[in-house]
This record gives sequence, C-alpha cells and structure tokens, in this order.
Amino acid sequence: MKNRKFHPFAALAVLAATTAAASAGPGNIDKAFGSSGKVTANYGGTDSANAVAVQADGKIVVAGVTTTMGNIDVAVVRYKPNGSLDTSFDFDGGVITDLGSATTDTVKAVAIQKDGKILVAGGNGTNSVVVRYLPNGQLDTFFGSGGKLNIDAPSTDEAVALHILSDGTFYVAGSCYLLSTTDFYITRRNKDGTPDTTFNSGSITTFTFGDVDVCTSMAVQPDGKIVLAGYSNDVTTNDFAVARLTTAGILDTTFDGDGKLLTNFGSDDRAKGVVVQKDGKIVAAGSWDGGASDFAIARYNTDGSLDTTFSGDGKANAAFIASGAGGTEFANAMALQKDGRILVAGYTNYTEAANDFGIMRFNTDGTLDTS
Repeated sequence: MKNRKFHPFAALAVLAATTAAASAGPGNIDKAFGSSGKVTANYGGTDSANAVAVQADGKIVVAGVTTTMGNIDVAVVRYKPNGSLDTSFDFDGGVITDLGSATTDTVKAVAIQKDGKILVAGGNGTNSVVVRYLPNGQLDTFFGSGGKLNIDAPSTDEAVALHILSDGTFYVAGSCYLLSTTDFYITRRNKDGTPDTTFNSGSITTFTFGDVDVCTSMAVQPDGKIVLAGYSNDVTTNDFAVARLTTAGILDTTFDGDGKLLTNFGSDDRAKGVVVQKDGKIVAAGSWDGGASDFAIARYNTDGSLDTTFSGDGKANAAFIASGAGGTEFANAMALQKDGRILVAGYTNYTEAANDFGIMRFNTDGTLDTS
C-alpha cells in the first residue's frame, strides 16, 4: 500500500449488509464478513471510500481517496470475500495513485473488466481521469499514459460513472463545468482508451437541462441505450434529471420527446443512482428536502413518463426519522435485486451530531419492504 494504509473505508459495512449470507436475515449485517460485518483499513490520513465493485471470484474492490498532509490521492483496496485484505493485490492489499493534483484528486466509480483488470474513474481538478490496474494492482502501462487516461471534456470536468460493455469498450460519464453552466457529458472508449468513432463520431457528447446540471450515475439498457441521472438547478431548486441516449451517442427522442426530463419532489431533489428493470422501466433514487432531507425514488416508463403503478404517482419517499423530528438523510447509491425489489443506501443523521449508515428496501410497487 505504498507505506500508507486506509482509515475507515466505510462503504464495506453497507456492502456486507446488502450481500448478507444466507445465515443472516434480510437487512441484517453479515457478521461472518470482516469484524462483525464491517471492515476498515487505514492509510494514516483522512480517507473515504466512494465506489465498490465485486469481481467474478467474489473479491471486493473499493476505491476512494486518501488525504495525508494536504495531499489527496486515489486509493484502491481489495478484500477477499470474507473481508480480509487480499495481499495478492499490490503485495499488501491496496495501492495509492496520484492523478496529478496535490489537493483535488477525486474518485467516483470503479468497474471490473472480464479479464480482471480494474478501471477507476474520477478527476484531478481539471480533467476527468480513468486509471486501469492489472489484476495484481499494478498500473496497466499499455492504457493511456502510464496507466492513466485523461478525458478532456469541455472546460473543467470530472468523471462520476463507468460502464464496461461486453466487447471491452466502455462508457465514461460525468459533468463538465463551463463559465456559466454545468453540463452532463458522456464518451465511449475503445479497450485502449482511444475514442470510439462509432459513438458521436468519436467526440464527447454534452447536453444541458438548465443552468447547473450535475451527472451522478449511469445505467445501460439491454438494447444498448444509455441512461444518465443526476440533478438540475434552475436557480431556486434542484430537480431529478434523467436522460437517455442512443448507441450512436445522441439524445433519444423516444424518451420524453427530447431525450431528457426533470422530476420535482418538492425542494433540493438530487438523484444519485439509476437502474434499469428487466421490463425496461427506469428507476432513479436519491434525496429530496421537504423540510428535512429524506430518501426519494422515482420510476419511469420506457417512454419517460412517470409510472403511476409505482406509489400511485411514480414517486416515493421514506425517512428513518419521523417527519418533523429533525436530522438529515441522504441516499447515495442504489441496486436492483433479481426479484425486482430496490435497495437504496446512504446515511442518516439521527442526532444532528453523528451520521449512521442507512439502507432501505422498496417493493416493486414503491412501498417499503417491511420484511
């Protein structure tokens, strides 16, 4: 781990709960994982885990950043299925990589290739950066420049989502920050990181909903169309923002007429995750502020209209803390189970002094799953 080790890589506690062993009840932490269902690792500074992926062999890759004496670098650690560090990964289980900025390196996504190579995406304060590691944790020097690929979207940009296709090409999506606006962007890359000329002629696709549009997540439909989600600000409030693009890299006009839509829950609505169901319906989850921030979820039909079979109007929200009791709750990730039930994870602040992990499961009709 390059002589520095992780401090709490907290995302693993949520992972253990969502992938609990059969011996544990639904929603209970799997105590066979790590130490009572949780693992931490320490690089000696202030560290955070921002993304997680599970390999075909069950090993768990966690990516985030570590901050030591003001320097922020990418940190990637790999665990065995039982939660112990995998010492075959860079000799002691983790690796640190500098993206080129002393104070602004970020990590937002991680994905695993079929051959076991690992892609990590984020930014260096100026450009989006994708890093590729060999299965042993070493940088893949045949990718980009020394294992690091700069993606130069218009102006300052940051990658937040990755998706690897069956042919090895991959999508990178994020936000680009212009002088007066922030836009969504997406690009498709060949295995070696070069632009795929079949996607928008090799150019980066950008589009806008309003003045400030922040992309947070991506999903790919079985037919190859790409769904991006995030939020859009119109000066007074944020709304869920969802867009769908064709495999050619242009907005899909069969989706809400122009390929993009906004959904309002009330105030400060931010989608942080998106999934596509087997039937093609799209589910976006995040948070909304109705006086206090709560988890929020919306489901759309394939044409972009809200699915009224979901919670009556296509939108649902839920809270760990009773309405009016104070505190804040933010959803940051979601997953779709094989049976169609929806997991939404984030954190909750019960006492306004400390945050706790929070995870909810919704039934296919939008009600909370009390089982």
